[in-house]
Amino acid sequence: MAAPMKDFTRRLLWCIWKNTPKPIRCRRVEINAVDYGTRASLPTTHRSASSRTLLCSPCRRIQNAQHGRTLFGLFKNRHPAQPDAVVEDELPYRVVRPGKVSLRRSVPDDVMQPEYASSGTPQAVYFRPIPLKEEEMEKMRDAGKMARKILDIGASHVKPGVTTDFIDETIHAACLENNVYPSTLNYKGFPKSVCTSVNNVMVHGIPDDKPLEEGDIINIDFTVFLNGYHGDLSETYAVGSVDEAGLRLIDTARRCRDEAIKICQPQAPIAEIGVTIQKIAQEAGFYVCPSFVGHGIGKQFHCKPDIWHYANTYPEKMLPGMAFTIEPVVMETVDSFIVAEDGWTVLAKRHTRSAQFEHTILITEYGVEVPTASPGENLEKVMRSGDDKGDCDDFSLPASSSAESHHQKSSMEGDTTAARTAKNPNKDDWKFD
Repeated sequence: MAAPMKDFTRRLLWCIWKNTPKPIRCRRVEINAVDYGTRASLPTTHRSASSRTLLCSPCRRIQNAQHGRTLFGLFKNRHPAQPDAVVEDELPYRVVRPGKVSLRRSVPDDVMQPEYASSGTPQAVYFRPIPLKEEEMEKMRDAGKMARKILDIGASHVKPGVTTDFIDETIHAACLENNVYPSTLNYKGFPKSVCTSVNNVMVHGIPDDKPLEEGDIINIDFTVFLNGYHGDLSETYAVGSVDEAGLRLIDTARRCRDEAIKICQPQAPIAEIGVTIQKIAQEAGFYVCPSFVGHGIGKQFHCKPDIWHYANTYPEKMLPGMAFTIEPVVMETVDSFIVAEDGWTVLAKRHTRSAQFEHTILITEYGVEVPTASPGENLEKVMRSGDDKGDCDDFSLPASSSAESHHQKSSMEGDTTAARTAKNPNKDDWKFD
């Protein structure tokens, strides 16, 4: 039995290597020249998140110490160094620190719940993406629409003086009213129904008792579990009057996500998503955090494929039946991050603001669908009949008079499914070589 086990181990290691994204220019980086200094200057990988795995864990993405040093070296050498000391009073926004968190809210037993709802332990992630069948994709569409509806309800309360805990309470109540489960609740122990990240909180902020203030920017990241499938999205909102730099940051993060969606179609390289996002962010004078990535989604909250938001050489292509998220974190300046004592809240080390936008994407045989899009967003594409090159036309969602801003409730009506005309691609593309 030793020989077969050796062959199995060799093939397993080869498969892991093949499916590990290789950052561009990684061979040009002089690893020994990267100065880490003290332990505190290391990027947050296994050190900062060892006590608890994050929702979009960098531990899961950075496979080993050398890969982490390579990634950090690329990120450090590509952009100018930033000062270590930042005077908070000189910033045009307040620096946020975690506040007091209320008790976890309950969900009735008659609401369909994911496998981790009571244990906090999700199902193991599949090694390869599993294509969704048409009936499964229809459930993903329903979950996406419901996630959009509930997020807009919570976003309507974004204003100065409102606590993020109240936003969580509102979203939790909306979930129960619609008989759905908030996916983040007790996912690996996360205590709330939504993530709220304000100003210098990059991702995974836990709603607390601190009120929002004039000039803040807040990201609300919400996922719903409906009929056995997850729908995930997030948006960044301005609280009252925000300075011009903050508004530019929000607009750039939104454009990064939207332009990345527009390049999606069957057989397109997944790596093009990161290339598109990095180009837009750098042209605007901002930077993409390389440590947090998009992910596959469906029956599992997080699964394959990984969606890297910077230039990379990820080998996979987009295939019909794939469902994944695009969710770049765009920062004002280059910054590292730390994880707060709660094990979740990711804070920019030098208090840099960041903005994030996210959509769930469905790759169909006929183009791309965005079930979490709000009415009026022009993001979906449908392949022209008989076009072998895979070129796509823009496909508009029906406009709704009730969706005048991101703070208003969106309509659940309107058929967002494009006409089916293309042929079924070769399913062997999903198999190992």
